Amino acid sequence: MKKISFIAVITMLFGIASISSAFATEVWRINEGPYLHWVGTWVKSQPGKCKHCGTYQAKMTERTTGKANQYTVSVFKRSGSAYSAERTSSTDGMTCHYNFTIVNKVINGKGSCQGFPLVVQLQGNVLSTKK
Repeated sequence: MKKISFIAVITMLFGIASISSAFATEVWRINEGPYLHWVGTWVKSQPGKCKHCGTYQAKMTERTTGKANQYTVSVFKRSGSAYSAERTSSTDGMTCHYNFTIVNKVINGKGSCQGFPLVVQLQGNVLSTKK
């Protein structure tokens, strides 16, 4: 019988725990902007009171220039499949409000940003959800 060291067992358990927690995080693939030219992810950092509610950390990239933007999004359920979200702490200084639906893991909606004259489109998919 082969002996396994205590350190090897701890390392293996830590690795399994890390993998399972990585899959337990809710991740959304998002396109946003007037022309859906910002692409990236919203990753849940704090759960809320409903399945998709909570605080998300967004990492977005502008498709043509490669410019990066990061911000915090607080998502709230309105009713049924309808949600709203507030974008704050943005590296570009903009605050935005979104209204959208999530149906069969498809995100679709619109928003407006302070000081920005165009309607902001919001589309995406829920890639994974916390069980």
